[in-house]
Amino acid sequence: MFSAAMERFPLLLPYGLTCLIAHMLLYITFRYLPFVFAAAPWKVSPSFTAHKIVAFCAMNHWCYLGLIHVWSFDYSNSNSNAGYYVPAGYEIAQIAMGALLCWDIPLSLTGCAGPIDTMMHLHHFGMVVVTACVLGGTGTHVAPIFLGAIEISSIPLQVVDFFHPKKKISIGTNTRRRRQHHRRSFRKLVRMQTKYPEFYLLFFFWLYGLCIFHT
Repeated sequence: MFSAAMERFPLLLPYGLTCLIAHMLLYITFRYLPFVFAAAPWKVSPSFTAHKIVAFCAMNHWCYLGLIHVWSFDYSNSNSNAGYYVPAGYEIAQIAMGALLCWDIPLSLTGCAGPIDTMMHLHHFGMVVVTACVLGGTGTHVAPIFLGAIEISSIPLQVVDFFHPKKKISIGTNTRRRRQHHRRSFRKLVRMQTKYPEFYLLFFFWLYGLCIFHT
């Protein structure tokens, strides 16, 4: 049964394990290596930091794959219905399900991805249901949009969450001082994004150039 599932979904398990292993390696780096400063934020919350780095890379990857397909697919085609099979959508659904089942959901349930959040659990449940439908053959033509290109909004959020005072887990002494530091960092980040809108323009140009060079 396992071998049959691997044949049907060849990208699911390798992608999920890649995310998990990357998280573990980053956690070890931030938690145990001596050159990491003890007072640094990533030393205080190594698992949270590792999760945000892996999520940032994964969101970039999904968004890239989705945009590549969206720009080359003719959605005005009359055959573009719920039963129309699109290989790109099927592949994105596999990597999304692998990341959810092997890495994101287990870490969220155990609190290793930050403070336990009920809304995030509901989000994950909805993602699993939608992705399962795509893997079942329904909606592969829109999967590159709703599982790929739409994640462009999640990329900046990974950076914002990293500096958010309520997301960071502080352990040890001087907890109040660390929270104040995180609040100041979060406010600076928000002011930077408000004062310098070209931040977003540079990001979109970077993503556009990445897709152009690929084609």
